[in-house]
Amino acid sequence: MRGDSLRFKLLRSFVRVGELGSITRAASELNIAQPALGLQMRSLEYEFGAQLLIRTSRGVKLTPSGEVVLNWARSIFEQTDKIHQKVRELQGNADVPSVTIGLTPSLTAILARPIVEATLDGNIRVKIVEGTSHSLGEWVNSGRIDIGLGFGSAEAPGLQSVAVMRERLYYLTAPGEGDEPITLAEVLDRPLAVPDDQNSIRPKIEEAASRIDMPVIGTYEIGSMQAAREIARSGRAGAIAPYGGVAVEHRDGSLSVRLIVEPQIERTLYMMRRATESLSDPEIYLSTVLYEGLQSVTRDPEFRDAYTMLDDPRGAANMWESS
Repeated sequence: MRGDSLRFKLLRSFVRVGELGSITRAASELNIAQPALGLQMRSLEYEFGAQLLIRTSRGVKLTPSGEVVLNWARSIFEQTDKIHQKVRELQGNADVPSVTIGLTPSLTAILARPIVEATLDGNIRVKIVEGTSHSLGEWVNSGRIDIGLGFGSAEAPGLQSVAVMRERLYYLTAPGEGDEPITLAEVLDRPLAVPDDQNSIRPKIEEAASRIDMPVIGTYEIGSMQAAREIARSGRAGAIAPYGGVAVEHRDGSLSVRLIVEPQIERTLYMMRRATESLSDPEIYLSTVLYEGLQSVTRDPEFRDAYTMLDDPRGAANMWESS
């Protein structure tokens, strides 16, 4: 049993490394020392007798064998989660439906409260998980989560998505610079920490930079919102991030947060679900809660420049129809 528990732990670590494409980022998220995580990955490779990861200058990539192991590990965890869920239901919770919602870190900061407030009566159990936009789409498709909110392309077989909001990106730097808008040319002319290529922000920066014929040269490459905040706060380099992830720091003055203009950098937020399954009443209800929570954010003067709702004439309750 002890050996099985350790193997599960190694496989969970491997899945996160594969999803993030980076041992460094996975180690930070899993709270494991990077060398120790690297040893775990080599241990798995030894156990399977095959190379699972290819180390590159930008992180790691899965080999064909690694893809097979990743998909197998995911299926194990999905089945394990389902078994745990059934056991909990048999212990007296069968009458309380459960919905799992996946959010990006910046969206968790602004949507967790309305989700909690909407389910205080205990009639629905809600689990909130965080991930990259790319991961959230995969998790919806695999059944790990029921509803996902992520940025970027949301087209995949079996995935139903609705564009719900437009988000503008901001330049973060050490306090004292003020909060007035800053041109993209000025941003790119300074030391910059750029998101890694697993982040949906990266292609948006490169696309906007190409419109003004400037290269994107990163002094640092980062893989998390926390890293963006810390590097910007230190003054070693600026960073680019959504306002929702730095609203608290903007309010308390620990970061200068400036809207990027000429051109603005924008991305689209999609709400996603599995098209192959019928929506349950709790899922319809929570879709409406999420949609109305986003509407509330766009009406808040603090967030007015950062987010714009994409109005849907069907309304929140019917947003999934014919999408």
